[in-house]
Amino acid sequence: MKALYIHLQTRQWIVKPRGISYYAASTSMNEPDRKALRTVATHSITTVHSLPQAAVDEVFTVNSISDVENMFQQVCHT
Repeated sequence: MKALYIHLQTRQWIVKPRGISYYAASTSMNEPDRKALRTVATHSITTVHSLPQAAVDEVFTVNSISDVENMFQQVCHT
């Protein structure tokens, strides 16, 4: 999604685009998973001017309604 968004920015000459945040949520998330999702996604480097970006901006472990509510509070206030 990030690569597509950057491609469209370049194609439409959008110089200062509105940022979009990307999130991951799972019932089972360990530290290697978190690290992989926060590692630079090579497909996000679409032009020489693109800054490398992680695959997602935040990772959530969701196992209860309370976890879902906390996740939405963080996502909606970002």
